[in-house]
Amino acid sequence: MTEADVSLKNPEIQALFQNDQILRLVRSDAFRQVMASDAFRQLQASDASRQILASDAFRQLQAAEAFRALSQNQALSQAFMREAMRAQM
Repeated sequence: MTEADVSLKNPEIQALFQNDQILRLVRSDAFRQVMASDAFRQLQASDASRQILASDAFRQLQAAEAFRALSQNQALSQAFMREAMRAQM
């Protein structure tokens, strides 16, 4: 994954931020806590994480129509949000 992949200039990232659920998640205290945690930084810095994100298989997964459909599924998004909030407590 490159800096361009996660840049706000990336049209896919712009589309994500058009989603109200994504905006609520990013603005939540729980999300900020995870992003600021040492565990998250260690995960991001791990070789395994870099290898997965750089793999062709991961890119193919992200490009698949099924992945896009799942990522846009509101019921699934709500389930993830409930789980994230439950884990915060």
